[in-house]
Amino acid sequence: DGPAVFVAASSVVTYEDFETVIASGLLVVSDVDVGAGSVSAELRVGEGTVWLTSTAGLASVGAMPSGAVAFRGALSAVNAALENVRYRGRTHYNGNDTLTLWVSDEGLSGSGGALNATGSVALVLNAVNDRPNLTVIANETTAEDTQVCLGGGHVLISDLDDAGSELRLVVETTSGRLWLGGGSAGVSVVSGNGSARVELTGTGAALESGVAALCML
Repeated sequence: DGPAVFVAASSVVTYEDFETVIASGLLVVSDVDVGAGSVSAELRVGEGTVWLTSTAGLASVGAMPSGAVAFRGALSAVNAALENVRYRGRTHYNGNDTLTLWVSDEGLSGSGGALNATGSVALVLNAVNDRPNLTVIANETTAEDTQVCLGGGHVLISDLDDAGSELRLVVETTSGRLWLGGGSAGVSVVSGNGSARVELTGTGAALESGVAALCML
């Protein structure tokens, strides 16, 4: 007789960039005539990696975390390993994935060769708000009591999941005053123009240009 895979739930809901604990008992393997023999198993996902946090009693385990983790052992050891499964989607991925368990009885009992079974669980990865990125790539030097305008190439500003949407940028100085000069199309001054703290809004691209037009004295 061939093995069977019991699937306790059709889907698991999680979030992008989160490590997900696959509930104990979600996937269970049975085989009425495997006896003391071993079974081979493999966990597969398409949009991330999966791994076992406990491998006690298993005869062999493939590389992990991975998109496909193969392991082998007695039926009891395989089911114990399935109680300690973790999943993580690829970086910033949200959408659908599938966790599939494939198992083989290796043909150790009866005639007809190896028999296989599979079971699958849908993984739903909800989106989360990714933080914006601000990278300072150049510094500026000026003489005392001399106005300096930053010019281009000083910062890079982006937001992975809000490309083209409005961002808010606060620029502060510990001495002197800041103001937005010309060449700052698409940037709005919320507050503080001419003070030590200027608050601006605009898209990432507009704010990069706006910083280039920011002056200090």
